[in-house]
Amino acid sequence: MDKLSNEVWVFIEQRNGKPADVSFELLSKGLKLSQNMGGILKAVVIGTKLRTLQKKHLNMVSMKQSL
Repeated sequence: MDKLSNEVWVFIEQRNGKPADVSFELLSKGLKLSQNMGGILKAVVIGTKLRTLQKKHLNMVSMKQSL
């Protein structure tokens, strides 16, 4: 059997470079869950104006883009 991953993934809903309020709630809950599991939190953001979103709203250490 494969080893299970301790990653918690959260989808960040955004419109025009601004995250929905529910996204912050999900990040908060996801972080607590990942800490309890001894894992890590990862977030997925899909759309345009992602750099604006990152700079203004999501204080991320790094952000990877996939095209």
